[in-house]
Amino acid sequence: MGGAEAAEPTPAEQCAKLCHDVPCEKYEFLGFSPDSTRYGYWHLTCPGKLEGAKARSTYHLRRVKPGKRKLSTEGIVLEGVSFPDYFEGNGFKIEELPATKLDKQQYEFRDDRGLVLKVELVTEKKVAWYFHVEGSEGKRFTYRGEFDEIYFGLRPRVFISPDGQRAAVVLLLDAMVRVDAALVVFSLNP
Repeated sequence: MGGAEAAEPTPAEQCAKLCHDVPCEKYEFLGFSPDSTRYGYWHLTCPGKLEGAKARSTYHLRRVKPGKRKLSTEGIVLEGVSFPDYFEGNGFKIEELPATKLDKQQYEFRDDRGLVLKVELVTEKKVAWYFHVEGSEGKRFTYRGEFDEIYFGLRPRVFISPDGQRAAVVLLLDAMVRVDAALVVFSLNP
C-alpha cells in the first residue's frame, strides 16, 4: 500500500495558524520568469473571527511593464492551468536576499553583485515606508510610499529577478488589530 499524501491545509486552517483571530493577509512570492518579465505569487486573505467573510487563497501571474523605480504590472489570465505547478514547470526562479535588521523598523539586503537595498518604516505625518537602492557607484534612488493605516511593525522580504534588474518587495505590516501585506516590484536602475 502506498502512503497517502497529506492534504494541503484549507485557507481557513492557514488563517488560524497565521493570524489566529485578527484579520490578516499574506503574500508568498513564487518567483520571476526566466526572462524576468513576469512573476507569480500566492495571496491569502483572512477575515478574522468577527467578519462574516470566508478565508481566500488565490494564485496570481503578472507581467511587469517597462519603467523606472516602482513598476506597474498587469494580470495575466491563463485558462486550464494548474497552480502552483505552473511556476515550477515554467522555470520561475526565487532568489531571496537575506535580511539584516539594522534597527527596530529598518532592514538591509545585500547581494553578490554589490547591491545594497534597505527597507524602513518611518512615522511622519503619516506612516511611510522607504525603499533605498545603492549600487557600487553609490545611491541610485529612494522610493517613498505612505499608508493610511498606522503600523507598528514591519517584516520585509526582497527577491531579485534572474537578470538582476528587478526586485519584488513583500511587506508584512502589523497594525496590532490586523496584519496587512503588500507586494511591490521595482526596477533597480534609476
